[in-house]
Amino acid sequence: MTSLRLRFCFLLLIFCTVFFSGFRALAQEKEAYVIKDLTADFLVFDEGTNEFVPYLPRVAPETALMGFLLDTEAYRSYSLHMTLQPNAALFIENAVVALSDVSQTALYLDIDSLARVYNRDSLFLTIYHPG
Repeated sequence: MTSLRLRFCFLLLIFCTVFFSGFRALAQEKEAYVIKDLTADFLVFDEGTNEFVPYLPRVAPETALMGFLLDTEAYRSYSLHMTLQPNAALFIENAVVALSDVSQTALYLDIDSLARVYNRDSLFLTIYHPG
């Protein structure tokens, strides 16, 4: 009887583990949605003027640098999801924070954590891709 009860408890434990991890995955998928598409806020580095200018897809200069200002106050309790090209680098406030490769191009950044670490209401993020 003890062996049967032990098997039942073990199977119940496996079921609960699979169920709750599946439930957590479903909850994460359900919670993931676009708050704002930041591509309209992109800035590109113009070597002629030596500054960042608004990104206009049809007239954008060839550049390896693209950036945007992230308002950490406006997006509290959200995450930033970015998909980079392989061999790209992500800078936050001019410091390298991530390098992508062929196997890892997706980045998820917790905006509240970024605000705490940098102690700022807005951050300038730059993506460098040598092309």
